[in-house]
Amino acid sequence: MRTLHPELFSDTLVDDVFQLPKAVFEYHLDTLTSRKEEYEFENFCRKLAEKEICPNLRVQTGPTGGGDSKVDTETYPVAREITERQWIGSPSAGTELWGFAFSAKKKWRQKVKTDVDKILSTGRNYKRIYFFTNQFVKDKDRATLEDTLSNDTGIPVHIIDRAWIVEKVYESGHLDLAISTLGIESGQKESVKNPGPRDTARLEELEELDERIADPSYYQGARYQLVEDCLRSAILARGLERNRNEVESRFAQTDRLAQDLNYKPQRLRIAYNRAWTAWWWYEDYTAFDKFYKEVEQYVKGSAEACEVQLLLNLWQLLIGSVLRGLISAKDGKVKVRQKRLTAMLKVIEADSKRPNNALQAHTGLILIKIAEAIRSKKLDQLESCWSELSHAVEKSKSLGAYSIEPLFKTIAKLGEQIDSSAFDTLYEELVDIMRQRHSDREAGQAYIQRGTQKFSQKNIMMQSAGLVEPKNF
Repeated sequence: MRTLHPELFSDTLVDDVFQLPKAVFEYHLDTLTSRKEEYEFENFCRKLAEKEICPNLRVQTGPTGGGDSKVDTETYPVAREITERQWIGSPSAGTELWGFAFSAKKKWRQKVKTDVDKILSTGRNYKRIYFFTNQFVKDKDRATLEDTLSNDTGIPVHIIDRAWIVEKVYESGHLDLAISTLGIESGQKESVKNPGPRDTARLEELEELDERIADPSYYQGARYQLVEDCLRSAILARGLERNRNEVESRFAQTDRLAQDLNYKPQRLRIAYNRAWTAWWWYEDYTAFDKFYKEVEQYVKGSAEACEVQLLLNLWQLLIGSVLRGLISAKDGKVKVRQKRLTAMLKVIEADSKRPNNALQAHTGLILIKIAEAIRSKKLDQLESCWSELSHAVEKSKSLGAYSIEPLFKTIAKLGEQIDSSAFDTLYEELVDIMRQRHSDREAGQAYIQRGTQKFSQKNIMMQSAGLVEPKNF
């Protein structure tokens, strides 16, 4: 995807990064008490929690170890109009009271019990308790103690250990926060970021959107536009290649806001973008499968070919995932999903009152045939598919609203592997329409691209026959 569409990705150049090995950071955390830096650790934990758990935390004053309020920090109430527009954590943090305790003591097990008792002794209506420790905690010990304390108190208790802290600092881009708040002298910032023209524009647009979204009065009576702007902010953050937690949190926030309107076309686009992001940006095929199911539900019953086309795009990715073993055949359910997708397109194709829409659906059905022929290795069936597409392209000449560009991009990509007279005929017909709708320049570039493909294919054939020495073209 980065090769095909570099415009979708960040063009920022980074010369250097923070120089602080994980081992050095872990040692610094382990030796906090020997330097009497408990207060610095509390300050760091609070700021890290604001970045990863909830942004609305009080700054506590008074003695260390809980201050006068017996908690190291806690949430403060925030209006729903503000919390629902925050992509960090859960919106419930704005309406519920959460208590936090931070400790750098070696004997963390006894400390967490003591701190939980202190928090409960306040009599406040806490809904969650978080305990941060600079010690490593075994997963089994953590889970057992969390279950015990949660059952005894009736409140979810979460234990955050050094492993979680280190992961968030390095994987979520909080190393600068750790260095500044903990005063780590050996960590020096030597990174120089030079945003390219695309990222400069994205950053400016994202800042404007975030400012509007955070204003509770801006979208009064215009919730649809609020959701649209939140979706745009998520796509911009993805293009800037922000850390995954931020991008996914922005998409999740968008989906939460869209639930009130429950406008299917809008929720479809949100789910589609989340599936697209999971596959192309994070290679998370489990998440991709989850969002595929959501897209399929929103498309069900749609009379718009362009909406079903989104599901077709994901289905084509699904085929590749199964063929490469990234998703099991059992989980992929390619044939079952193909059957449902085909049925949707056939209904739209049969509606002769909407010729543009019907032809778009017909084109989608042919693309399914092509994908199925490639998947089942029945390549002899492709010739008839090229002819069918040629007829569809010819028919589209009288339908100005028919979108030819997506089909051209698909065929141009397939041209890297296909060499046949029927395919060449289809390609020339598409280029002719591109010339009419765009310019001679684009048509010329398309012919150069096809010529390069055919030259490369001929060279490969000659190498296979031993007629030429392999070369890098």
